[in-house]
Amino acid sequence: MHALYVIPIVIFKFKNNYEDTVARGRILPTIKESFQMLGTFGLFVFALTIFRSADMSQAVQYLGEIFSISLFSYPQVLPFELLVLLLVFMSMESVGREQYFAIETFYLKWPRLLRWTFYYAVVISIFYFHGKDQQFIYFQF
Repeated sequence: MHALYVIPIVIFKFKNNYEDTVARGRILPTIKESFQMLGTFGLFVFALTIFRSADMSQAVQYLGEIFSISLFSYPQVLPFELLVLLLVFMSMESVGREQYFAIETFYLKWPRLLRWTFYYAVVISIFYFHGKDQQFIYFQF
């Protein structure tokens, strides 16, 4: 699947404008950059759907359900804790996007007690939002 995404770039010699951080020196990316990121994410989700399905008929069924009329329905409200956790990680990613890892230097400036409290909160959140048990993604191989 990755090759199918890369082959047109190689054949048509598209220039890669983004060898560096997106929106460097700005708070938000441009509209074009936002659409490019959404497109990349959409291609990734499409590939993941096909890769995770047991067979192509199941993949087509999943994709049909994704693009059904329910796509335009109002989403269910997420739990408050999940929204807070999502906001924390999105802000961490936004502030630390110019480092190799978002968390690389961001929290090192905090006092030790606050930093370790945050680390424990992340670990507790992982256990709290652990989700359901699933098979390893490569189980079919």
